[in-house]
Amino acid sequence: MKYLVFILLLGVSTKAAAQTHTLQKLWETDTIVAIPESVLHDFKKKMLYISLIDGGPWAADGKGGIAKLGPNGKSYDSTWITGLHAPKGMAIVGKNLYVADIENVAVIDKRKGKIKKKIAISGAQGLNDITATDKGIIYVSDSRTGKIWRIENDI
Repeated sequence: MKYLVFILLLGVSTKAAAQTHTLQKLWETDTIVAIPESVLHDFKKKMLYISLIDGGPWAADGKGGIAKLGPNGKSYDSTWITGLHAPKGMAIVGKNLYVADIENVAVIDKRKGKIKKKIAISGAQGLNDITATDKGIIYVSDSRTGKIWRIENDI
């Protein structure tokens, strides 16, 4: 009986592994995007947010920003948010867009298109990716220190 179960499981796993997937390119932008790092789809607003480094990958030079792009590849706004350094990962919590930006997490009001505040992360050197739970807890990785930071209630 154990042998029969083993054979059945082996057959199911072999069939599952044999499935193939393909990707089909639907559109692409021109080379107008200033060093894009990350893209985040906002399903409610039907918008793509793009973090733009537009300078050195870890340079605190104020050249970075967040662009908006329609999900059809049109309606590009490269200056929606400006004045960031080297923004990377992004997460949405309610009406806010959280952006990892070297030593800070920028909190952006999506409706107003303005930076509400920057949350300084003491000891951070290279904030990179960011994610949020359904309860609004933010986790952000630091590629340079090897740490994960937790932000709750914007603290």
